Amino acid sequence: MSELVERALTSHLPVERVPIPSRPKVERSEVVDALVMYGAPLWSSGQPTQLSLEEAIARGLALARRHPSLLRVLPVVMFNNRSRLSWDELRSRVADLRTLGMLLDLTAEVTNVELFRSWACALSPPAEQPETAGRPQAPPTPFFEGSRGGRYLELARQRTPAVVKKWGFLMATPIDDFRTAVRRFCPDLTDSTAQT
Repeated sequence: MSELVERALTSHLPVERVPIPSRPKVERSEVVDALVMYGAPLWSSGQPTQLSLEEAIARGLALARRHPSLLRVLPVVMFNNRSRLSWDELRSRVADLRTLGMLLDLTAEVTNVELFRSWACALSPPAEQPETAGRPQAPPTPFFEGSRGGRYLELARQRTPAVVKKWGFLMATPIDDFRTAVRRFCPDLTDSTAQT
């Protein structure tokens, strides 16, 4: 316990608010502008951006925890840019590799592109990691921040795509929502997409 908190608890004096250092703020508009530049079907301010494809996906994935529409379009961006997407660069830019694994698996599921599945396998979901094999798994947690109500959790348990649950997440967004976005906004996608 910090000395300041301990002093306040024991002396019953008001505590002076001390600013807590935070991580650099991710500007949603900048990320959305970048994702639109790389093919995301979102409204954008049209401002030029300097974000690389991998940085845009990484930041978009971080923001997707609070903005579900971003998660729905990330498979579109990844599919439409698959030939120029760098695995090493993407992996180095994403802070939460479990979340990246989920996105890669989800993208592979809705696009049928084995490249994304192989990248996801390189990360291996928690249930398949050697140090957790055979141990009881923690229950899945909601992917989207603020999604903790009883009704939401009930829907999420019913609707969470298997590839999302495999990574330890719940969401009330069914797999068909992702498939619909990909079919609509990925002109190169066919039912038998080549195993890129």
